[in-house]
Amino acid sequence: MKKKSKAVRHLSHIKRDDEYETPTDVFKNGCKKHKIRPKLDVCGSRHHHKLRHYFGKNQDALSKDWKKDFWMNPPYSKVGKFMKKAYEEHKKWNVSGIILVYSKTDTKWFNRYVYDQVKDKWVGEFYPIEGRINFWRNGKKTEYPAPYPSCFIVYRKKRSRKRY
Repeated sequence: MKKKSKAVRHLSHIKRDDEYETPTDVFKNGCKKHKIRPKLDVCGSRHHHKLRHYFGKNQDALSKDWKKDFWMNPPYSKVGKFMKKAYEEHKKWNVSGIILVYSKTDTKWFNRYVYDQVKDKWVGEFYPIEGRINFWRNGKKTEYPAPYPSCFIVYRKKRSRKRY
């Protein structure tokens, strides 16, 4: 019997449980580099959240309003739903968001909520991350890095023009 690769073993695990913690340095460096100061972690948990204000699994972030600038690292299994929500909340409340997701530009969510192919324009900013991220689980670095490359997606609020 052929031995499964690390990536295949990792993928089979995340299909069962895909909630991981973003390394703090990845979060801080991303926010600093892209000049975003989020106030709400929309995919946090009691044990791993990056900001004081967060929505945990029991709070169902997909049914809440995101009226503050937000940070998001969604579970792989719900990335499409969370990207749709992030885009809608950004537009509805004029908030900025910084999002850490896998970098798969061929997906429906990417082509709707990052690069709108129908309108042939960018609706979010796309920043690929070099190398693979080792996420955390239960306070420890995972054995294997992410099976896919990662990227930051940034939505920026529109600045209002002051009238004099």
